[in-house]
Amino acid sequence: MDYNIFWGDMHTQFHSQKHLQFKNGFPFGKSWQEFIEISIKEATRYLDFYPVIYYPAYPYTLPQGLTIESVGMKDGFQKEWETINNLVRKYHSPGEFITFPGYEWTGDRARWGDHNVVYFNENCPLDLSMHINTLYNNLGKYKAIAIPHHTGYMVGNRGKDWNHHNEEISPFAEIFSCHGSSEGCNTPHPMHINKSMSPRVSGGTLQDGLNRGHRIGIIASGDNTRGFAGKWGTGLFAVCARELTRESIWEAFQKRRVYGVSGDRIRIDFRCNNHFMGDVLDFDDEANFEAHITASHAVDRVELIKNGRVVETKCYNGTWDIPDTRKKIRIKFRVEFGWGPTKSMGFSPAQMIKKWIGNVRIREGKILSVEKCFTRIGQRIKEIENGYKWELIIYPHEEGELFAGNRQALIFEVEGYLNSLVYLESGEIQESFTIKDILYNSKLFVNLKEIRKLIKNKFGLEDKDYENSRYTSWAHAWKIKVHKAIPEDGYRVKFDFKDKDLKNDNNYYYLRVSQLNGQLAWSSPIWVRNR
Repeated sequence: MDYNIFWGDMHTQFHSQKHLQFKNGFPFGKSWQEFIEISIKEATRYLDFYPVIYYPAYPYTLPQGLTIESVGMKDGFQKEWETINNLVRKYHSPGEFITFPGYEWTGDRARWGDHNVVYFNENCPLDLSMHINTLYNNLGKYKAIAIPHHTGYMVGNRGKDWNHHNEEISPFAEIFSCHGSSEGCNTPHPMHINKSMSPRVSGGTLQDGLNRGHRIGIIASGDNTRGFAGKWGTGLFAVCARELTRESIWEAFQKRRVYGVSGDRIRIDFRCNNHFMGDVLDFDDEANFEAHITASHAVDRVELIKNGRVVETKCYNGTWDIPDTRKKIRIKFRVEFGWGPTKSMGFSPAQMIKKWIGNVRIREGKILSVEKCFTRIGQRIKEIENGYKWELIIYPHEEGELFAGNRQALIFEVEGYLNSLVYLESGEIQESFTIKDILYNSKLFVNLKEIRKLIKNKFGLEDKDYENSRYTSWAHAWKIKVHKAIPEDGYRVKFDFKDKDLKNDNNYYYLRVSQLNGQLAWSSPIWVRNR
């Protein structure tokens, strides 16, 4: 690839402190500024770039008792915006961690759709104009972008109105977030997570905008109000840039060299006639598409969407074999931590918190990389000789979360032999298995000793004192699952397709990649115009 892939989250937002809520499992400080600073510091562990998004709105209750949310500029917003800009400047570190200042536009977004404004520089205006066209005109005076998000809601009620769109100011849009997917009406992941907003409907989806001729890149980001940027399972943003600087990242924004994933960090190199995703090409002969994909799990299928329709699907599930060789091989396997006691069982939130301290090592092999799939703040992992050690905290699952927040996971890529031995230690769990073992079988390790001790301390009961005790302790124990390993042929694939049907004046093509575990990736489109 000509570019490096850098990962970020464009949509972790910090409400006006009048709307600040501290959530379970977040050891944030006492002030609004501390809340944001700890979030930024945590993001440096998981992300490469991070626009710090201010949310200038707060709820208030009318004398009649109805609670509503503010719209437009209010007292105190400007001072809070200055705090955001100061923190962005403080933590910006070229080559290591890139920050940008941004805010969620709270003008008349019910009518025009939601947008996040991101500036290249600090100290630009907090513009809460009521009309989207006014916002576009004002942002044109600065290096700024406005990112439409959850566009698939009803137009006129928080969905994107594609009649009012500026490609220069909005070079891309969010296809996926904690709300679900705005790709189209008959596409994976419906939008039914939000309790009160409308379901996904035609008119504002990404495919609606593309079908109208707009050149829209594709990203994903969390829309997360809990302070944890890059939360696994709610969307992540990939940028294909030459170096980790504001200038290089911003250039990739403008050229639409971007794509989105739902959670796992799937790597995509998508081209047409050697032009990269986001490009516009003129051809009258043949379009040759090629993609190289390195997934985090087994690739199920890759679909090429042309003008809103799937024109080519390649299924990779079952096309690869488990290696049978004496040579070194590469695999990926996921280790998942979590589960545990629940409130319905009678435990308090404090008793449902679990800290896993442990490590993984390999004999006659090497761990090449680790991917962090975290849903809570405070997770730590560090490389050691022949392996990694971790301190992971499992908090209770919170109502309304898209994915189980009480589970954390690590994906290891390993090079070794079939009989190379992997050692996993964490508390009372001390296990070993070969690469061959996990190529054929997943494994579940259950922490029965700790849950039985907890039941005895809380309720004064041992297994013999109540019926169904075996299932009760097993079901509510903390567990570690080692998923079946995937050989390299299963997670590294190549896709190609030739298209001679270029009759339309403006064709768009993008990839949708699906893993067997349900995780998705969407490339930005390539546009092919008929000369």
